[in-house]
Amino acid sequence: MMKYRHDFKNALATAYALCDNMATANEGKNMLDELSRKNDENKPPFFCANPIANTILWDKSKIATEKGIRFEVDASLSENAGVDGVDICCLIVNMLDNAIRGAENADGEKEIKVKIKEENERIYLSVSNSADMPDFETSDKLPSTKKQKNHGYGTEIIKSIVQKYDGEVLFGCKQKVFNCALSISKNANACG
Repeated sequence: MMKYRHDFKNALATAYALCDNMATANEGKNMLDELSRKNDENKPPFFCANPIANTILWDKSKIATEKGIRFEVDASLSENAGVDGVDICCLIVNMLDNAIRGAENADGEKEIKVKIKEENERIYLSVSNSADMPDFETSDKLPSTKKQKNHGYGTEIIKSIVQKYDGEVLFGCKQKVFNCALSISKNANACG
């Protein structure tokens, strides 16, 4: 972001200098129009009121789109969700990184669907994605599709955070759609 601001300030100064000269004013106006368009592209869309979740959803939606993955979000998470910000970050990032990797490697249509809601002092989070996996359902160890060793940290992190917040998590795949669904208690062990 700092690099973007630095570049933006320099380009803006250049555009204004071009506008000050009659011979280059048209070029300056074109540059200002382009800067305005690029600035609009860098504004995060509103997914939910929680700034951490919103920023992650924006970042991961851009990554998914660049990889040709349709990214759909239905999120309702308050600004102060009653869960440690680092834990919210780790949950969403790990779930979405796994979903992007799974959808990217899937045959056919590639998509990710994210649902987040708060209800009855709990947060419910579900991420589903296209996947080339056999059907299964588990709350324990996932069948691995990775060839290298030293993997699976993301799901272990997810399970650890869910346990910290007196929650439940379920992993499953049905008809080539992988789903990770969890619920955690708000305000439970928020600083523990």
